[in-house]
Amino acid sequence: MRFRPLLHRQFKLLFYGHSTHAHLQPALTGHPPKFPTPCSPLAPDEFPRYRHRYIMDIPPPIITVVELSIGQVQCESTEQEKVRVSNKALWPEYPFLTVHNIGVVVCGTFATIALSLSFYLIWRHATHYLRPYEQKHIIRILFMVPVYVIATFLSYVVYHHALYFDFIRDCYEAVALASFFTLLCHYVAPNLHDQKEYFRGVEPKNWLVQKHVLRRHPMSWRRPRSGLTWFNIIWFGVFQYCFFRPLLSLIVGITHWRNLYCRGSHDPRFAYVWVTGFLVASVTIAMYTLVHFFRQLRPDLGGRRPVLKFTSIKLVIFFCFWQNLLVWLLLKHKAFKKIQAVSEPDWRTGLPCLLICVEMSIFSYMHLHAFEWRSYDLNNLEDNRDLWPWAYAHGPWRALVSALNPWDIVKAVSRAFYWMFVGVWRRENDSSYDSHRTSPPTPASLEKGDAALDPRKRNYSEVMTKLDFRKSLLRRRLGAITA
Repeated sequence: MRFRPLLHRQFKLLFYGHSTHAHLQPALTGHPPKFPTPCSPLAPDEFPRYRHRYIMDIPPPIITVVELSIGQVQCESTEQEKVRVSNKALWPEYPFLTVHNIGVVVCGTFATIALSLSFYLIWRHATHYLRPYEQKHIIRILFMVPVYVIATFLSYVVYHHALYFDFIRDCYEAVALASFFTLLCHYVAPNLHDQKEYFRGVEPKNWLVQKHVLRRHPMSWRRPRSGLTWFNIIWFGVFQYCFFRPLLSLIVGITHWRNLYCRGSHDPRFAYVWVTGFLVASVTIAMYTLVHFFRQLRPDLGGRRPVLKFTSIKLVIFFCFWQNLLVWLLLKHKAFKKIQAVSEPDWRTGLPCLLICVEMSIFSYMHLHAFEWRSYDLNNLEDNRDLWPWAYAHGPWRALVSALNPWDIVKAVSRAFYWMFVGVWRRENDSSYDSHRTSPPTPASLEKGDAALDPRKRNYSEVMTKLDFRKSLLRRRLGAITA
């Protein structure tokens, strides 16, 4: 049955307001009608004819759509980054002596001292490039101070874009940690093949939390039976940070550019919470494995000053992280008094940058003793002269190019992930597991009550050997029966 559409007045009341026909809900078929608007109403004779079906029903409720978009959420840190430094002078007769200008001068002075000491030591190692497999990583570690100082000074001067310089600086932290780990490996063996042979004979120590935290569940984080497997675990723990640190820095740069980062915010709609969580997990794994590796090799590195080397790197990372966090917490809780001459960027960016530049000048002097160059001078080599090369490997410029080439780090990262996802399933095929499979009990072990004799701690390989023997015996019996 065909019905004429409602009159214009009735349809308008039905759509916009109250009407006696409000309980009638038209269900339109075909193309949607051209609804009248208050600005351009349709005349009754111009309204198109449609096929209607009237349904007695309750009118649908009005649904308010709330748009939840990150772009409409105001980020407090983004607004703070737009604040400019104060131009009020400390003394009226010297208008150029503002807090920001004085901080830039002090920061630049200590940065110059740190750069001078660091470049002097780097050049000395480059001109005495006697052992490339060691000094290449030493030069990379020494470049940590110049990278930190330059990025920090630029963060102070261009404080509106300090976040980008901070993450460039933090990216080099992963390179320094990986270089220190590789340097320790080269102290015990000159190449990766010899390092594998060395660690096959190493008896790994218990993990740092194995006895205390995981005492009730020893199988959840047990010590590897093979020293080579333990070495590969340490390798992955260190070099995964070299992969995730630049990746997370790239994510930070993109999200900050799109106003989606919001530094210091705990809102899960912003990227800061997620990036910080992944970053803390990655750096914790890297530092934990590196500390455990240093603890294992420390007795074998007696004449290399390992404690001083490790301290000079660890303190740089420690101070840069915790003092920045402390300043952010103090600013968040409004611990600093409001002074007209000191603006918020001077507290938020200037104070950490000033502290880092002062500390880098101290650490650059510390590196002179931790990574001394005189031990690689041919004129000073008197003991064990036959074990050292008779000439320097390269000139200074070629040595710097070799040290700054990151290809070996890329290969190390690839090897780490390949072992974690592929090689870990074939680890027991290595010869280092043979001693655990075929070692018979000795009289001394019988007296001490060796764990291998305990049925609850019996070696899996011994059980499999007995099963193979029973299978072969069963085959022989079946062969005799069928014959």
